Amino acid sequence: MSSNKKGWFKKLTPKKTWEQYVNTSVELFISNYMADGITDIEKMCKYYANELPIMFEYEKVLFSNTQIELIGKLITEYVKEYIKEKGGIDKLKLYSVQELDIMLDDMHKDIMKNLKK
Repeated sequence: MSSNKKGWFKKLTPKKTWEQYVNTSVELFISNYMADGITDIEKMCKYYANELPIMFEYEKVLFSNTQIELIGKLITEYVKEYIKEKGGIDKLKLYSVQELDIMLDDMHKDIMKNLKK
């Protein structure tokens, strides 16, 4: 993956960063952190960015602290702009803990079904 080259990081935009490193709905992203008691958007994005080395370890992608900070800031920009475009966080369709649990159970069932094949 060439995403670790300096040139790549200079070209990152909030949208490209979201697509490259998160690639889920903003509602699901926020809902998962709120379920863990984290309600501050900047904290959510910072925590997420700090987990990137773990998420990409099997792909042998290394991140510098500067890159992690940049990714966290760009993800924050993307989420805040999305919220602004929707008219505020109260306009988002956020998932309840129960809905998240059902989604996780369904995903687990799909994985187990595919492993049996």
